[in-house]
Amino acid sequence: MKFTGLFLIFMFFALGAFVITWLAFLPSRKALIGLPKSPHVYSVTLLGDHAEPEVLTIATNDFVQFLTKDGKNHVIAQGGGAGYDSSPHDHLESASASGAFGLNEGYKVQFKKVGVYDFHDDLNPKIFATVIVTETKK
Repeated sequence: MKFTGLFLIFMFFALGAFVITWLAFLPSRKALIGLPKSPHVYSVTLLGDHAEPEVLTIATNDFVQFLTKDGKNHVIAQGGGAGYDSSPHDHLESASASGAFGLNEGYKVQFKKVGVYDFHDDLNPKIFATVIVTETKK
């Protein structure tokens, strides 16, 4: 009788340890229960005269954060921009600029619609970036 009780207690704790370990090593518990994946945050780094990467593909509801690592001020705006051409910037009427930000600062944008979005830096005319937004994977 004493052996059976100890065996049951041992089995109870062994099963509990197995379940805890199994849950801890699942790649995504959300996937297990069918919840949607959280949006991701991707970075575009602004470096002197270019952006890295210059083209980025993301899913709807993801974020892109424009970060500066070159010590310059940047103003990120949606649209093609003018580059070194003297023509006016190609800002979209509904788009807004980031406002100036400097070293170790950034500007984060969430994309809720599928499409191709061009960005440029008002203060650094060689910097362009394109964000391609695809449908969120279910």
